[in-house]
Parts: sequence; structure tokens; C-alpha cells
Amino acid sequence: MNFDKKSRKHSERFSLILDELDYMTHPTENSIEYSDHSFEKLENQISDPSLYAAFINLTKREREVLNLSIVRNMKDRVIANQLGVSQQSISKTKKGALKKFREAISRREGESDG
Repeated sequence: MNFDKKSRKHSERFSLILDELDYMTHPTENSIEYSDHSFEKLENQISDPSLYAAFINLTKREREVLNLSIVRNMKDRVIANQLGVSQQSISKTKKGALKKFREAISRREGESDG
């Protein structure tokens, strides 16, 4: 009797749903495939000249990490696997780049207030 209860509880909790398609394992003809060139780079989206200058002054690695993180919405661990470095390194690089951006914004706001 207890085995039957446990079995039913398990089957109700983890029911098999076959009417939903798994788009990752079964791509359809209408699915969109993204290539490296289909995403716009972050530097093309920055309209403010001072922020653009701050972005260009970042290192190549910092720009690459921000592009992958913000534009492609990738997690730090995935970026780290792609670049062959540790997740902590990506986190530190992103944090430093964003700090430089914050400083540029505060300088810009300081100039506009004065």
C-alpha cells in the first residue's frame, strides 16, 4: 500500500509531458539560429560620447566580457568556459569594467552640475 502511494506521488510530481517540444534538441525549420555576427556590439549601442570614450578606454578583455554579459546575456560561468579562464576572473573583470563606467557617469554628472 505504501509503495503504491509513493509511486503515485512520484508520478504526479514528475509527470511526463509529451505535447511540449524541446527546441534545444529538436530545432525546427522556423527556429532562429544565432551566429556570432547576429548580435550587435555594445559599443554600437552607446550614444553618449563620454560613455563611449569610457567604453573604448576599457581593455579588450573587459569589452569582450561586457559584450558577452550584457548583449548576449551570458552567465559568468559560461563566459569563463568560452574564454578558458575561471569564473572568478570573469566576475572580477566585469566588476572592474562596471566600476570604470560608474566613475565616468559620475564625472559626466559632475561636469553637467558645475
